[in-house]
Parts: sequence; C-alpha cells; structure tokens
Amino acid sequence: MRSPVAVILRPKAEGSHERRGTRLPWDPSAAARPQDDSKGRWCALAVAALLLAIAAPARADDPGYAEARQRMHEGKALYDKGQYELARLKYSQACAVMRSFSCIRSLGMTEFKAGHFVEAYQHLGETLRDPTAANLPPDIRKSVETMKQGAYDATGHLEISAPAGATVLVDGTAAGTAPLAEALTVMPGRHALDAKSPDGTGQHADVDAVAAKCRMGDLRDSACQPTSHMAAAQEAARLSTAHERGRLDGRGLATPSG
Repeated sequence: MRSPVAVILRPKAEGSHERRGTRLPWDPSAAARPQDDSKGRWCALAVAALLLAIAAPARADDPGYAEARQRMHEGKALYDKGQYELARLKYSQACAVMRSFSCIRSLGMTEFKAGHFVEAYQHLGETLRDPTAANLPPDIRKSVETMKQGAYDATGHLEISAPAGATVLVDGTAAGTAPLAEALTVMPGRHALDAKSPDGTGQHADVDAVAAKCRMGDLRDSACQPTSHMAAAQEAARLSTAHERGRLDGRGLATPSG
C-alpha cells in the first residue's frame, strides 16, 4: 500500500520580499501589511486531497471489491455443497479483482478438489510462501500442506535448461524467459518444449513428464534431446564400433577392456 502524501505549508519568513528571478530591496512597510495567501492554501490543500485519493487502496465499499466478496461467498457455499468446479469459477472471478491471501488460498484448495492439480500446486504454493500463512490455524495449514503435496504427486515437474533470454514454450504456450526460476509443473504425459531466442533461432525437444517426478528438459544449442530416428542411428553406430572391437557380451552391451 502506498503511503499517504503529506503537504506541509510553511509561512514566509518575515522581512523577505522576493519574486522568482528578481531580488528587491526589503521594504519595512511590507512586513506590517497583512498577507492574503488563502488562495494559495486552498490550492495546496486541493492538491494534497487529490494525491491522497490516488494513493488510497480499494475500500470495502468499492463496487469491484463488493462484487469480489460476493463471488467468494458464493464460492464458499458451492464448496460446502461439493460443487467444486462451480466454486472454482467463482473464486477465479473473485481473485481476478481481489488477489488477497484468503482468496488465493480458497482458490487453490478448490482447484485441488476439482482436479485442476497444476493450478492447485501453484496457488497452494503461493499461499504457503505468503508470510500470512504463519497465522493460519494449525488444522487449516495442515490441510493446505497436504493438498499441495497431493497436487505435486499428481503432476510432473520439468527442469528446463535453455539459452539465457530465450522464451520457453510448453505445448506452444509461453511459460517464461530463461533462465527459469523454478521447475514447470505439467500434467503427466508427453510435452513439446521449445526455446525461441531473441535472434530468431529456436530449439525443440519432447519430454515425458511423470507424476511426482522431476525430469530434465534441455533446450540448449548443443544438448537438445535427439529425435527417435537420430537416437536409433547413434545406437547403431555405437554397436557397430563395439562389434569391430570384439568387446560385446551376450546381452549386446559393451564390456570393459581387460
């Protein structure tokens, strides 16, 4: 929250008579004449009031705030009835306007119940990182921690290595700019990874995400994951070299030289 701006009005020092850009000799009779600066004071007070109005946070009587609170109440009622998908939509609408600790926590818990584990893991993690989480009742905090762990176990996690400054895309959707601060959370299964550098070059790799596991996705220029036909060609070349050296055992694997 931005601090209010205070405007301090100080009277002119007696005995001074000055205009911008010009210095005039002191006129003793001027000190005896009353100064009418009421107009200037009113202007200063008007500016101060305007600045305070701009700096003030959204109040409870703001229409948007009141609407968001109403959506949260509706979401809570739907959550209690077990209608988690409808509750998730209500909380999403509320958090789009009022991104408070309570709203994000409620949204994450509802997403977990509705089976949106990727979003649940992100929002529950955000909840636990918030300093306000220290004030949660023990049972509520335990529920949040349990749901976050459950969301982690239901999703895959990709550690992406890509050229610095490149835009990282997962299944065609931008996920951030390299280097990424943390692993990307995705649903289990195969995902297409791309890195688009500012100079127009790009790298591509496919990776299989496994639930509750962290996998590496390397999109650097010289370390992209080989495609299936490239991997087959590399393996054939390796086996051919091993055969020529006569160092294959019955399982088709190279054995150490004696």
